[in-house]
Amino acid sequence: MGSLLAASGQVHGALSFLFALVVTNGSQSMMSGTNMKENHGRWVVLGAWVATGLVVGASVMAGYWYLPSLSHYWLGAVRAFAGGAILASLAGEIYPDAYEDAGPYITLATAVGFLVTFLL
Repeated sequence: MGSLLAASGQVHGALSFLFALVVTNGSQSMMSGTNMKENHGRWVVLGAWVATGLVVGASVMAGYWYLPSLSHYWLGAVRAFAGGAILASLAGEIYPDAYEDAGPYITLATAVGFLVTFLL
């Protein structure tokens, strides 16, 4: 998010990206909070979410402040690392369940989806 703000200089793309993150991750966050509450107290869960929000917010601000000074090469490397981290998260958490429910077609759908996103 910070690299998007820093590179484009326009808030519109960053705000739409932030909205997309909230919408796509909102249900997972609620489920995670519910699962955490079963094993920990309400204040521990609330503290964990507040700490996560502060770390993510600080990371976005650091990206906004420090990434504009990077060359295009290093900015591309940061974005590639972030994209790889998201793919790794999907591969570890989402794909096993999707493969179990949808079968081998999920592999093709993932490849086509990635290609279309890349081309856009």
